[in-house]
Amino acid sequence: MNQMEIARKLKISQTTVSLVLNNPSTIKVSREKRQKIMDMMRDTSYLLKASRGKTWNIGYILGSDMNVENNFYNRFFLGIQKSSMEAGYHVIVDNENICNSRLITNRKVDGIILADKLSTDVFKDLAREIPLILLNYSPLETLCDTVVPDNQGGIIKAFNHLIELGHCRIAFLGILPPGGKIDGLLRDRKNIFENESKLRGLPINQDFIQTPTIKIASADETETLISETLAFWMNLPEFPTAAICSNDLYAAMLLRAAAEKHVKVPGDLSVIGIDNTDKCECTYPALTSIDHNAMEMGSLAVELFLKRISNPARFHVKTSCDSALVIRKSTGPLKTK
Repeated sequence: MNQMEIARKLKISQTTVSLVLNNPSTIKVSREKRQKIMDMMRDTSYLLKASRGKTWNIGYILGSDMNVENNFYNRFFLGIQKSSMEAGYHVIVDNENICNSRLITNRKVDGIILADKLSTDVFKDLAREIPLILLNYSPLETLCDTVVPDNQGGIIKAFNHLIELGHCRIAFLGILPPGGKIDGLLRDRKNIFENESKLRGLPINQDFIQTPTIKIASADETETLISETLAFWMNLPEFPTAAICSNDLYAAMLLRAAAEKHVKVPGDLSVIGIDNTDKCECTYPALTSIDHNAMEMGSLAVELFLKRISNPARFHVKTSCDSALVIRKSTGPLKTK
């Protein structure tokens, strides 16, 4: 099917079809009409066959509020770069709002690997315009091909480790952003924590599961909330002897709060983080953390991209790779009186 046939089927001009093909975000065509054209292109696989041939580029796009120099995102990049080179592709990194990205509007890439949190409608629109792989985020719906962390496997390993050390009063700590809307990763980690507690017959104390909301997104306020959470736990009739935090930053802040309140780690409280970032070696004591194998996640994203361009009509999939627990000094045996 060519542009003329698409125009005839939709009863619009071929010029309009061409305009949308060359710039899917053009304001010269109504959103409704653009949607119909993109749907037709996607359904007929025209979008992938027609647009000026391959660029042999893949875009790795991070949200505009993310630091591209952060080692956390760089680990994904290393996996993306390695697998892309093996497939004959170059990687272009972009740090602007994807809705305005010139990589898409100017057709500079054959597909996008996206590490950002956007609305459902935006995800759907992007997936219609260009092969889209979502990395390290877990929306409720599978809106496009997605690579997610192995949250379940990682938290199971954390429970196994803590239980082997004698712990049964295990807490969970996460922080909600201003407005209190929970994101996909925190939602998954909290739900898995609760399910694992029930499956293992551990006492479920809702006071141990804390996800307070910050009023202003800042390190100082986050640290204050975590310190208040620890104080709250300390005043309970039974103090948790271990805590799994939703990321390494919160775990590091919990270690600092514990030191300030003379709570010994791991003597009084064992602490586990998630992501195994470079800060784990810099805390005192060094932080035990769940490693989601970010490089392999990046490689998986490229693998999904290659499958998508070879078969545009295939069902969207969500996949992950095995996680590991990196044990350091912040976890230890349950202290017996």
